[in-house]
Amino acid sequence: MSTYDAADGTDRPATAPTTADPPGQGHSARRQTDGEFSAFYRSHIRPLVAFLINHGAGV
Repeated sequence: MSTYDAADGTDRPATAPTTADPPGQGHSARRQTDGEFSAFYRSHIRPLVAFLINHGAGV
């Protein structure tokens, strides 16, 4: 018989505490980061999907 408790396992996702920016601070940096990520995503998603489909992944 095992005394293993799944709730005590380490396979649960780790959650980091969220820290909100104080009002009026950091919003422009966040917008810039979001814009940069959006541009990166748009420029890389099609080639990535094409690569994966070409290697057997389903749509």
